[in-house]
Amino acid sequence: TDRVYWVNKPQGSIKSIAAASTAYPGQEEVVLLPDAAPNGMGLALDLKKGKGWVYWTTQNSHSPNEIRRTFVCEDGQVSQDYVDELGGETYETVHLGDPASSFAGIAVDN
Repeated sequence: TDRVYWVNKPQGSIKSIAAASTAYPGQEEVVLLPDAAPNGMGLALDLKKGKGWVYWTTQNSHSPNEIRRTFVCEDGQVSQDYVDELGGETYETVHLGDPASSFAGIAVDN
């Protein structure tokens, strides 16, 4: 269930790939959060047994900088229960503002 996650800034998305991607030819990338990570950067994972929270930052000159999060399942897909709870959104903002001029990279200490 180990996966690697990264921000794809040009596509405004977060992607993941199975750590043993050679075992899954043609199925390596799973696109997460289409249009949820414009100007995204920095990731933090709080996962247990392949599921849990994925956090990332946004940096946008037209709106406040944000730290966002979503809940992903073992297959790397956003939890439908989570989407339903948010009224159709695939992510929520957990912090916004400009305390340090911009966010760049975050870490979770749970």
